[in-house]
Amino acid sequence: MSITDSVSDAVKFHAVYAIAAQGCPLDVLDVAKFLNPSQVMEADHLGRISLHLAAGASVYKKQYYEPDNFVNSIDRLVKAYPAGALVADNRGLLPRHSALRSRIKNIITMRP
Repeated sequence: MSITDSVSDAVKFHAVYAIAAQGCPLDVLDVAKFLNPSQVMEADHLGRISLHLAAGASVYKKQYYEPDNFVNSIDRLVKAYPAGALVADNRGLLPRHSALRSRIKNIITMRP
């Protein structure tokens, strides 16, 4: 067994997922999306895409140095993958359901 065999059997690390779930600074999310564009659309073993995780994460607070036309992580992920708003996970839940569970009300208006 080679190193590559053991890596392929392991759960793949998704930088975009990790950043979306933690509410990291948006510049970090942008870099991760640039380096791993397919991860915006890839589902994890539970059928969740990065938008599910961002919707369930704590709200990122705009920093003083960020522009007035600030766009949050949810909006950035929807722009990168508009159809993601309608992707259900393995339990049949949409990203907006994750948001409702996290009490983020503004995602209800999210549309592809």
